[in-house]
Amino acid sequence: GLLGIIEAIARARMTFERMRNYCIFRVSASIHFLGFFFLAELFINPKTVSGQDNLPSVFSLPTPCLVLIVLLNYICVLTMPYDKVQPTAKPSVWNLFESLSLAALIGSLSCASSLLLLLGGLKLLNEDSDFYRHIWTHMLELPPLHYQQLQSAVHLAISLKCYLSIFAARTRGPFFVRRPSKSLALAVFFALSVSTAFSATDAVAYLLFGWDWDASAALHSALPGA
Repeated sequence: GLLGIIEAIARARMTFERMRNYCIFRVSASIHFLGFFFLAELFINPKTVSGQDNLPSVFSLPTPCLVLIVLLNYICVLTMPYDKVQPTAKPSVWNLFESLSLAALIGSLSCASSLLLLLGGLKLLNEDSDFYRHIWTHMLELPPLHYQQLQSAVHLAISLKCYLSIFAARTRGPFFVRRPSKSLALAVFFALSVSTAFSATDAVAYLLFGWDWDASAALHSALPGA
């Protein structure tokens, strides 16, 4: 008798925790995704920032890139109801302010880092800049950067931040304090692999960057969620 009631209460609290994690992730991903494109298209002029007249006036990504981000995002979301959670010792309470604050923090950090990557990449398109001549080519010994490569780097950074933010949303402390379920881990690994392979190949019929740039973009994406 009592064992069944205790089991039902524990399962209900676990379901509540999964719903809370899902809401935090969805709100943070929306802030990151929508905030980045809104601010980038409204305030960042690639032609003005880079000083290159052959660039468009508004930054954008090809439609296949956006579709891929959303599709892989939903694959990760479908595994969240099967994630490992711990039932709380006390009755669960919906704290809207705490959830929205955490989601806003995760989404704002991801959005800000993506915007910084875009601005830094646009500055590198100007081969006359001191950073390009003294650091990019002389110290790092990297090849010239093209606008299409920057688009690919931004696409990969947005994708990786979106999927990795699941681990930040599912725990109340560091992301490594609780091991995720196998289904969630495999889904995120699949999404990361597909996004990286998509950005490292000729998948959208324009020039894409190589593995050196992929490693840089992946490291840049992992920093906000660490």
